[in-house]
Amino acid sequence: MNADTLLERLRDESPEGPLARLADIAADELLATPLGQLIEPAATAEAFAALVQAHLDDPEAHAVVERRIDQLLADLEAKGGTLHDLLPEELRGALGETADQPFAPDRDLIVAWLDREPVRHLLRKLLQEALVAFGRKLSSPVAESRITRGLGDLGRIARDAAIGRAGTFGALATDLVGAVSSEVEKQLERRAAEFADSALKGLLHRIADLLADPELADEQADLRQALLEGFFELSATQLASEGRRADPAALGAIVRKWLARWLEREGAEQELAEAIAAFQGEDADRPARDLLAELGLADAARDVVADFLEARLRPFVATDAFAAWLRELTG
Repeated sequence: MNADTLLERLRDESPEGPLARLADIAADELLATPLGQLIEPAATAEAFAALVQAHLDDPEAHAVVERRIDQLLADLEAKGGTLHDLLPEELRGALGETADQPFAPDRDLIVAWLDREPVRHLLRKLLQEALVAFGRKLSSPVAESRITRGLGDLGRIARDAAIGRAGTFGALATDLVGAVSSEVEKQLERRAAEFADSALKGLLHRIADLLADPELADEQADLRQALLEGFFELSATQLASEGRRADPAALGAIVRKWLARWLEREGAEQELAEAIAAFQGEDADRPARDLLAELGLADAARDVVADFLEARLRPFVATDAFAAWLRELTG
């Protein structure tokens, strides 16, 4: 059989043609290969590290990624609407049902997560501001009290007249009230800070108690649903705006910097290989077909792999380069 006849047969597009059968054979062989050979840890780690390093060494590649992120944000902005409109109903339903599941995280885990200095600083600030604002209302001079304000213009006229008749003593009284009020405010600010510091630990632990209490499962589910609804109500424009505010170029530079440091560190590839091997576990020596069979996917996966291989092979076999190689091979 000469090269042209063989090429014609290989380019036969019928379901039972030689190329389709070759794809079936390749799929069977691929799925019969142990997982540890398909994804060999050391080779996979070496290849991954090489690809990452190649990307890090190419500044133009960084610009390409940034342009694609910017285009993604522009496309998102152009779609308009909210996340509720953009996400498929099935995904929204899955997220909603997940949020409704009774779940109470471990209390110690919550405390460890919340009891951090930046979190404490934020809560301390909020507590102090609320206490000072409340204290200022209580310490306001009588002339500026809710009762006097409630009298409107008539109340202000009577107040001013009374001060006017009192002359110097009236002015002194006004200054005295203002000075006392100012001092009370200073005391309030200082005491509010002390109170916020002392109350903070109890507040964090109380939050943990409420979030970890299984008896409050319904309330916790309502909270998760409320947060999810707020997430769904975000508009595409808001998301795109926040994405730009995050500065993808700066974030990309940070990721690249730390990836480069990781690759430069001795033993990085070995760590990645060990992580891959640990993920494979005892299944590394088993054929991929057996693992897929346990998931009920053996037949479906075999068809998918065969179709994929055939779809990739056909354009290749149709090229002039393949024809030239085949003619050279058959002499």
